[in-house]
Amino acid sequence: MASTYSRKDSPFIWIRYRTPDGKWQGKNTGYRRDNPGDRKQAKNLAQKKSLEEMISKTARTGGSAWSEWVASWVNSRWGDMRKPETTAHLYGRYLHKWLRYFEEKGITTPALFHREHIDGYLTWRAQDGAGRNSAIHEIKFLAQVLDEAIARGFITGPNPARKLRIKPDAPAEKNVWSDDEVAMVQAALESRDRYGWMHVSFLMGLHQAVRMRQSAIPLSDIDFNRRLLNYPDSIVKGGKGYSQPISPLFYDTLKDILQHRRKLGKSTLADIPNHYKGEEPASVQYRKFLDSLGLHHISHHGLRATWITQAALRGIPESLAMRFVHHSSRQVHEIYQKITATDLMPMLDAFLLAGQGQPKLALPARE
Repeated sequence: MASTYSRKDSPFIWIRYRTPDGKWQGKNTGYRRDNPGDRKQAKNLAQKKSLEEMISKTARTGGSAWSEWVASWVNSRWGDMRKPETTAHLYGRYLHKWLRYFEEKGITTPALFHREHIDGYLTWRAQDGAGRNSAIHEIKFLAQVLDEAIARGFITGPNPARKLRIKPDAPAEKNVWSDDEVAMVQAALESRDRYGWMHVSFLMGLHQAVRMRQSAIPLSDIDFNRRLLNYPDSIVKGGKGYSQPISPLFYDTLKDILQHRRKLGKSTLADIPNHYKGEEPASVQYRKFLDSLGLHHISHHGLRATWITQAALRGIPESLAMRFVHHSSRQVHEIYQKITATDLMPMLDAFLLAGQGQPKLALPARE
């Protein structure tokens, strides 16, 4: 990419750019460094030269190789991919999958990617152990990448990853945890490591109904005076931070964990495993742990469904429960409510109790 620079022996702005044969060259733009208008014109010239470089490369190779621009584009748009629990980090994982696929299929540039490769990717990811819905999220990310490739002139539209109308699978069932299952897991995690990330994320899910990544909340965002947890954008699904009150059942334990973390010099409540550092993903570790206890039917995310279901059974207004768990959609919130026929029995007891001493309602006779 072309760029501007200055020379000590010259009052003018110089431009560095790549020639059609791939060699770097420096040139005097004729614009002065001490003139704001000239500086703007020099910047425009650099942008024009960059466009010429891309067009020239596209003519020679059919488009820039993925490795030459995609990673830097993701970093510039969403932030450092190496930073855990961020959108950039997630997209970095998606990019890693696509680069593997491109390498295996010989798709060296955007111009070589076609619509039929989408079908191949779905099959490839299934063989890799990924679910259909995970692959669909990765395809949506690729659509953004190809939009950028079109904008850079590496390919001409339409975007082969847009308007696919791929039907997703029904979301996996989030089973509610029973009291016995909660007690079993808590005892196992307490003995394993009271201050470990797995126990902390369990407690956060149980009492605060949060997703696992939110257990990495910065210690500075925990406000005991106001009894609030303030989740920053970077660790919240959808990138929109929010606040919620600390559960009274969790308050003292949370304080103990925070003090322990500060003694260790840590800045967050938990160190969620980072696969970029060669660590096994947190979700995989958690799955293995639950399986080791014979609890194959429940997951960490089921703690969120457990809290929401209990809130409904205890008569908590839906609007308040939605606000607590950060659900903006009533439809999504209702998916988490797993009320069984057995759960309705206390309601009948309350119904009969409320009717004692009241005159019976006479039903109209059938015609």
